[in-house]
Amino acid sequence: MTQKMFRALALLPCAAVMLGGLSLHADTSSVKKFEVPFSFHVQHQSKVMPAGEYVMQTTPGSPITVITNTKTGERARFLNPAGFESNGDPKAVFEPTEEGTSLKRIS
Repeated sequence: MTQKMFRALALLPCAAVMLGGLSLHADTSSVKKFEVPFSFHVQHQSKVMPAGEYVMQTTPGSPITVITNTKTGERARFLNPAGFESNGDPKAVFEPTEEGTSLKRIS
């Protein structure tokens, strides 16, 4: 019984360190709100995102930026080019195409 309790107590600090590390990692992402006054496509996705307020979330070291419509909760993922580094203040760059407006890059 004493040995089991000792093992359980010995694992408790390890679990706290692991969970603390996860919460520190979660805090490093960058989130920015912005308004888009027109509907648009994200890269080669067929889904059209409606005009409205969006949240753009980038995580250091990840090539993916997640764009979420704050009203509908609809999400799209944008794959950034190799070597992309977010400076903490991402900006969306749109381009007119034959299919409509497209999110061309995030800089």
